Amino acid sequence: MRIYSAKQMKKVDTACIEQYGIDGIVLMENAATAIKNEILNIENIKRERILIVCGRGNNGGDGFAVARRILDDFDEVSVAFFENESSLSNDAAKNYEILKKLHINVIDDIDEMTKYASVCDVIVDALYGFGFRGQLSGRDKAIVEVINSLDAYVLSVDVPSGISADEGECEFAVRADKTVTFTGYKPSQLTFGAASYCGDVVVCDIGIPDFILSKMNLGQTIDAELVKNALLPRKRNAHKGSCGKVFVVGGSVGMSGAVCMSSLAAMRSGAGLVTAGVPESINDIFEKKVAEAMSLVLEEENGAVSKKAAKRICDFARGYDTLLIGPGMGRGEGTEYILRECLASYDKNIIIDADALFALSLDVSMLDNTKANVILTPHHAEMGRLIGKDAGYVEKNAIYCAREFSEKHNCTVVLKGAYTVIAGGGELYVNNKAGNPGMATGGSGDVLGGVIGALVCVVDTPTVAAACGVYIHALAGDMAKNQLGTRGMLAGDISDALPKVFCELLKDNK
Repeated sequence: MRIYSAKQMKKVDTACIEQYGIDGIVLMENAATAIKNEILNIENIKRERILIVCGRGNNGGDGFAVARRILDDFDEVSVAFFENESSLSNDAAKNYEILKKLHINVIDDIDEMTKYASVCDVIVDALYGFGFRGQLSGRDKAIVEVINSLDAYVLSVDVPSGISADEGECEFAVRADKTVTFTGYKPSQLTFGAASYCGDVVVCDIGIPDFILSKMNLGQTIDAELVKNALLPRKRNAHKGSCGKVFVVGGSVGMSGAVCMSSLAAMRSGAGLVTAGVPESINDIFEKKVAEAMSLVLEEENGAVSKKAAKRICDFARGYDTLLIGPGMGRGEGTEYILRECLASYDKNIIIDADALFALSLDVSMLDNTKANVILTPHHAEMGRLIGKDAGYVEKNAIYCAREFSEKHNCTVVLKGAYTVIAGGGELYVNNKAGNPGMATGGSGDVLGGVIGALVCVVDTPTVAAACGVYIHALAGDMAKNQLGTRGMLAGDISDALPKVFCELLKDNK
């Protein structure tokens, strides 16, 4: 499903009406039909009273049309409208005229609205649409306070009132149980904290031709079809060298688990050969934990890989398709030095994770002199260090942070979070279909690094490989949750579920 900014949606609407003669009233009627259907799909509610709160824009016009269309499905239908009728746009004005002729009750007093709303089964929020910016104040804030104070089921049209379509930052808005949005997702519906106000988001088609929509969008959400199309079946004569060779560099005293988990996840995700470059003091631990992978003993200093190992790492990496650097590597000077040398000399796939991301934040310019396909896997705090912002800023602007950094430094960014954003090569993907809070556990990111490391060896582009890896990792997390719940699941449980996910996801991919 595609993602559209407010500006893009405005252009889409304008193109439909002005270039192709699709009357705005037609789009409004289609939107009203979609909203009505979603209202009637709400489970376990009485259909006695419904209140539709309308503003003066096209969102309000959608609300007027819904009131007309749902008139026979509820015992009582009322509309709350506090503006002057003369302020309505043409299409909204037409629907308001019809509403009056049908003698549908219109409430224009907040006290009266509060009294009526208190006995409603459903409240439809059609106060503002995707064009809203800023903050609610005065009367509109009071209206939203009333809506939020009640026990009724709340359905918002396009975006909950008080939320900008483009921004994750939100201090106060309608708290919807469901948001019915049109044509595609809006960035705020995939960005916290605004997303927490949206409830279940349902995207509905209102009849805009795809050839118009395909010309302008920010990106798309990830689905199973993307993964199936990207992962080709193995050839009958496949061998371990043709299935992807991953070299993982990391680990240090006290953090041996990270490199073990990344290596094992790469193998669980189909890599034919995995070698881990680790400091000598943890080599025995690695070999006992991951029997199927090989290890390369590296010079160490204070329990971590020494910068003296840089040449050996770079030379060894040339025989591998992907270099994953950083899990459990530590923040000593060796990490920065080795990362810089690898970026300068390696020309295949480099995944920069964990401690290597910290090293990169000390000098981001080292990205600009590499011939490698670079994939970064930061969480919000790590991304904040890379761009000089705090984690809160990144969380509220995740889509734009990932996209802008990837464009500036010609790399792929996997910005991890409840909705992971993947940006690179002019493409953008968001994972909103899979994953759960149980995955917020130490080592989960190390597993993800290994999954992506294996897939980038065999998928055409790094960005698509990363998107597939994020989705598969999230599905494995969901499978672990179904077996173990969210409280006690471990990163290893996610890794253990990977083969089952690949099996189920690709069972028809012969």
